[in-house]
Amino acid sequence: AERGNAGTPAWDASLAVIVEGVEDSSPEDAEEWLRRGFAWTMKSHRFWRSSREKQEPCPEQVKATVSWLKEKGLARKDWVKKFPEVVGVAAQELEDTRATAPGYLKKGDLYLISIRKNPELLGKNFDCLAENDSCQGRCARCWNT
Repeated sequence: AERGNAGTPAWDASLAVIVEGVEDSSPEDAEEWLRRGFAWTMKSHRFWRSSREKQEPCPEQVKATVSWLKEKGLARKDWVKKFPEVVGVAAQELEDTRATAPGYLKKGDLYLISIRKNPELLGKNFDCLAENDSCQGRCARCWNT
């Protein structure tokens, strides 16, 4: 398997941020999550599509994302391993995800409860039926799939 840019200062700093910030994570976990979060694996291409291709992580962005996850009680190995691409999603994009959620999820604590139970919901940032008359082929990030 391709290892990404392992060994570069940015990669190593990002790996350290994850190991330090995500409860119970190991360097091996962080390596795999970075590969998924920055589009170095075939599986991650389904999520990122054309929006990202084999990108080097930015330690500051990874730190902001891990901080966001900590604030929500989500910076835990058991949660991140269910949606490892999250380490590559900017904190502001994670915050903005709620705005694209279906109306019933925006109310009260239901949104946070939902993403705690189903981490992949945090990657949803598009609603083809709300914005268009038909599917737009962005299914990995669409609330309607």
